[in-house]
Amino acid sequence: MKHIHTFESFLFEYQKYSDFGKGSWGTPDALKKDVILSVRHLIPVDWDKSEKEIKSVEDTSVDDKGIKFNITLKSGDVISAFKVQHYKGSWEWYLNKKKMSKGEIYQTLEDKIYSAYDKWKRHYDSTDTTSMYSDDFSVYKKGESHDTYVLGLYKKLSASDKKKADEYMKK
Repeated sequence: MKHIHTFESFLFEYQKYSDFGKGSWGTPDALKKDVILSVRHLIPVDWDKSEKEIKSVEDTSVDDKGIKFNITLKSGDVISAFKVQHYKGSWEWYLNKKKMSKGEIYQTLEDKIYSAYDKWKRHYDSTDTTSMYSDDFSVYKKGESHDTYVLGLYKKLSASDKKKADEYMKK
């Protein structure tokens, strides 16, 4: 048994520059812009500040293995992205050489960047206070789920942070 394939290996094959043919999409510059845009969505800071969190972007593609970019963040973390489909934003993600989903990367970086209080405050401020009045049940459920998440963050705060949070909510 020389070659063992996982189920995922049959679903996605890493794309190569030669798979894109001629045109403006699929060039190294276009793919670099695409991966930067995708990484900016993974960084849990304001959009205007997200580009400043990226220290360097390196194209480490190998012709026979596919398109790969290594993105180094200011925090020292390295995000590796492998191109898996022709579509924009279709990347397989690794954070510090560990395969993760986009949500897991966002959560991991958020936990590193923010204190427990700051994380609670960010989510508290982004609460949709009108979701309970929505006619769309999915919007209602999403708002309810977010409220539960914010409450869970509040319960994890220290006593002094809870006092600060109570003062903040009174404003």
